Amino acid sequence: MQFLRAANFIDPKWNLMKEIACMRIVGGSSVVVIKGRGNWKALLSEDVRTPADLEAVNQMVALPGTVQCVVPLFNDMWVAKVPRLSPSWPFISGSAR
Repeated sequence: MQFLRAANFIDPKWNLMKEIACMRIVGGSSVVVIKGRGNWKALLSEDVRTPADLEAVNQMVALPGTVQCVVPLFNDMWVAKVPRLSPSWPFISGSAR
């Protein structure tokens, strides 16, 4: 989870990222997704002004971030937490149930 936070440039003050969720979409439905790459400059602050600051303060490296998708939810019932001991954690060995 720490690697995912670092690769997406998510400040722990914004989201502790302690859980993973899975979204199951009803067959035939479409969902609009906003797609973009994370950028370390989103974390600029009084404490973070350079890539070296980012590493020292947030334990992140200023590399090109991962591709991120923001999904505006119109049905939050499609989203469910994936328990850590589940066979689906972290989606490697199966699908979330």
